[in-house]
Amino acid sequence: MIVRDAEVWSRRQAELQEDQTGRDFLDFIETWTARAEKLYAEDIGSAATAIRQSLDHADQVHGRVSAHYLGQMLVVIATHWEHGEEMAESLSSIEMRLVQDMLALKCAELDQTAEKAGNE
Repeated sequence: MIVRDAEVWSRRQAELQEDQTGRDFLDFIETWTARAEKLYAEDIGSAATAIRQSLDHADQVHGRVSAHYLGQMLVVIATHWEHGEEMAESLSSIEMRLVQDMLALKCAELDQTAEKAGNE
């Protein structure tokens, strides 16, 4: 994946590679965005269009993933991919809801972690 900030992405990759689920998650994202980058370079439309059209390829390579994982992946892609901001601006309302719900879950998780740390 072509990223906006290689240092930040490198840290995120290291976190994801700590267990098999993370490695699978990372492999899926890399397959998905590699195809999207190719389509985007062919000027097929917006970054969101390239992501949409690339999902089937990633599913064929790695198997279908749940909407929950897709939402998490879209958050990672929007955050790190060179074209992530453009993609996020062009997401449909359903796609955006997936992203928003995953962000809300992540914030709740961080709040719980901080609360536990404060209680110790």
